[in-house]
Amino acid sequence: MLITNRITAATPVSVALLAISAVAHAGFVSVEDFDGLIPGDIDGQHGWFSAGTTNTVSTDPIGGLNQVVAVTTDSTILFKETNPSIGNDEIRMVFWRFRFDNQLNYSFGLSASTFPTQFGDFRVELGISNSSRELRINDGGQYKVIALLEPDTWYNVWVLVDNPNDQFEIWLNDLPLGDATAADQQSYLGNGGTEVSVFAFRHPGSTEMQTFFVKTGGGNSENSGPLFIDDIFIEDSAALNLTNPVSARDSDGDGVADQFDNCTETRNAAQSDADSDGFGDVCDADYNNDCQVNFGDLAYLKSVFLTFDPVVDHNGDGTVDFADVATFKSLFLEPPGPSALPNVCD
Repeated sequence: MLITNRITAATPVSVALLAISAVAHAGFVSVEDFDGLIPGDIDGQHGWFSAGTTNTVSTDPIGGLNQVVAVTTDSTILFKETNPSIGNDEIRMVFWRFRFDNQLNYSFGLSASTFPTQFGDFRVELGISNSSRELRINDGGQYKVIALLEPDTWYNVWVLVDNPNDQFEIWLNDLPLGDATAADQQSYLGNGGTEVSVFAFRHPGSTEMQTFFVKTGGGNSENSGPLFIDDIFIEDSAALNLTNPVSARDSDGDGVADQFDNCTETRNAAQSDADSDGFGDVCDADYNNDCQVNFGDLAYLKSVFLTFDPVVDHNGDGTVDFADVATFKSLFLEPPGPSALPNVCD
């Protein structure tokens, strides 16, 4: 699609994508979702190589429980061999999510090298420069602009890698959990005003595509990013799979997806939060909001026992009674929650 589509500067996108746990639809195989990694330096974790200590496993900037990788400096590299790889005779769809908070010279995509270090090691290359919000692709050695992006926005990208023909196609949108449609395919105007939506690899070759690669440019930019990446998947067939492989997880089975749940481990379909502190009433006995359920909270419970107090009435039956005391006991000496929403203890 042309850069005049809905992802443009003229129509800024501000959809907030809350924290998401990655679960694959049929066909997509997860390469990385970062959720099981240790916060901090990513180097050496789950097959990742990172130059320096500034590429880190971090909490999703939206908040909540989701983890992502943050790339925060210029002149760095980050890569991981993919499993599965894309054979020389294979066509595969690759999906990932990305977001930038400040501009930097970023390139990200796929390489045939098992140890890529240079921009020339990309075969499929997407990138953002430190001077604009343009999403560029490298089409046969030439950079072309295919979309204008907004900072602080999570984007979904689907890349159809056609290894036998050394070419690729891209679909892009900013819809939380949303699939791609034909309207999301990206393109640019070529010679004579023709629309180009099939791009040539930066470097053709006859080897398998086996590495997800991120490289930032040098130049001591005044911006330090970061670039965030999450949820990398590869389709296990040649299907044109435009579904979003990231789907909602509901750990407590209350019908509210974890990324929207103010009590992720306790059922509370109503999501009531009487004191508006970001924690649901059923998992929040921290009445004074000091982020610990303690004797101060016990004293307050005693003072309102057998009366109506919506903050202490955990089950919402209209009275602070022994059922609420039982809830308090189960939470005593623990922090409130957990909650995936922004809260007073963040």
